[in-house]
Amino acid sequence: MNTANDDYELPQLDLRRVTELRGLRNGALFAGLAQGYREQGRKEISAIRRAVDSGDLQRGVRLAHSLKSSSLNIGAQMVGAISRRLEGDLHVGRTDALTMLCDELEESFRKTVEELERMP
Repeated sequence: MNTANDDYELPQLDLRRVTELRGLRNGALFAGLAQGYREQGRKEISAIRRAVDSGDLQRGVRLAHSLKSSSLNIGAQMVGAISRRLEGDLHVGRTDALTMLCDELEESFRKTVEELERMP
């Protein structure tokens, strides 16, 4: 199992997973997944930030879990890892680093989306 420090060494995208997904339905499946991920991910990240800011930790847990799942499904490893840490911290009520993790999540998501958009 990865530790939090190991997570910082992950690539933004798992290219093996992306290649697998792109091979399905002549790439049409991946294109739709990537578009949905970009749109839904932005909404979920904003909602996570609002949940953290308002102290609604249980809502934050559910949102972070959802983002973690969709990120790992599409191969967005770093976003998935940060979401996992957020989910865990929110679940146990560890609030000291939530703002920093939200910042990291937003930055990692931005980089991931940029990589997705550069893909042919």
